[in-house]
Amino acid sequence: MSKTFLLITFLLLSCSNIARQPNAKAESLLHFYSDDNYLALFVLVNTNPNRRTDKNYTKDILNFQNKIWAKDKSDYERLLSNFKGPNQLTYLTFKNKYEHDYVNLISSSIVTDEFQVLKKQNDAYKSNIEKMWNDDFSKTEAIVVSLTGLNLDKASDVMITHPGLRNGRELQGQWIEWGGHSDQAYVVTYLWHELLHQYFDRSNLSHSVIELITDNELNKQITGVGYPPFRGHQQLSVIENCLAEDWNSYLVGDSKNIMDFLQTNKSKECGALFEDLNW
Repeated sequence: MSKTFLLITFLLLSCSNIARQPNAKAESLLHFYSDDNYLALFVLVNTNPNRRTDKNYTKDILNFQNKIWAKDKSDYERLLSNFKGPNQLTYLTFKNKYEHDYVNLISSSIVTDEFQVLKKQNDAYKSNIEKMWNDDFSKTEAIVVSLTGLNLDKASDVMITHPGLRNGRELQGQWIEWGGHSDQAYVVTYLWHELLHQYFDRSNLSHSVIELITDNELNKQITGVGYPPFRGHQQLSVIENCLAEDWNSYLVGDSKNIMDFLQTNKSKECGALFEDLNW
């Protein structure tokens, strides 16, 4: 074997490793999963039309719900009577309680042809969301680090629910749930939003700062769409408007330490807004 061949092989392998490094970091921060049992219960509980985000999936969702209503009406009625809203069911409450409570309903649901259609859609959606995250990671990580000064070393697991049903929440630093959105800029922006919750406390002020970082500035740098008006939870916009002047000064400053920014603004005149805000 010639020395020239060995050198070329070494260089190709080295380049290949360099190309994979950003994705290796991306995969170390977010790990994507699906759970058929949870998917079944999640779809069964989300009967409100307002939860549907893509009409291309509506027929298949309704086919599954109607199938289980006809097949296991008593258990399905019991399920719906016990859930007052979609936020009552999370992956944490599911694993701790509801998977056991509704084991028979789940078992009979996941074997139906109608569920297999939803499973196939969800598996494809999971692969697509993971690809979006990995493809944009190098660019977006650099932006988030430049905006915050944080050492991004906290990982999270992401439970993918379904492309046709709205979902997006962070569960006590243990899980992120995601579903119902397929626009790449939107997906990547809000995955960063949910991931950053691990670095902040649970105050309204911290949540508003996360929105300034991700929903607004990160999104602006990805899409070119400026702000205000502020994107995110409408109820938090009053805080974000209060922070706007200091936020703009922070953005043009030489060094970035988002925790210093947060601490400084805890004592501002608009501080009364921060924790009196109910939503």
